[in-house]
Amino acid sequence: MTANPAREVSLLPRDFDSLSRTVPAAPPDTLFVLGANGGVRVAPDANLRLLFGRNEPEVHVCVGPTDALVSRRQGLIVRESAHWVLHNAGRLPVLFPGPRLVLGGDQAHLPTGYTPLFVVSSRHKHLLEVRVTAPGQPPGPRDGPEP
Repeated sequence: MTANPAREVSLLPRDFDSLSRTVPAAPPDTLFVLGANGGVRVAPDANLRLLFGRNEPEVHVCVGPTDALVSRRQGLIVRESAHWVLHNAGRLPVLFPGPRLVLGGDQAHLPTGYTPLFVVSSRHKHLLEVRVTAPGQPPGPRDGPEP
């Protein structure tokens, strides 16, 4: 039986509410990533290398679109050994909550739940919201954008 690609990867619109307040209904270990111009929902078995950076036509999630210091392809998130892993492929560091920086060429596991990440340039901190759904996680205030 072939998986339905539409259920494995779907787009989040530009006006999607913050992932900090919205817990979309989804199977465990589903990845949600939200940037400046919308985002993506990725099922754990989708086999997608999710790219993020400032060059919107070449990435899945745009971050820092007007900041030339952000790499066109700043990084990627992939599923490795039952974990979502962020790889920083860009010049700028990615700031995790607390004092943790992921430098260019480094990687870090993404925890279950909400994680605000920032691509840090000398001009601005660019938010990249990430949420990994937990087993048995109840739906949040709403399951998606309002019509």
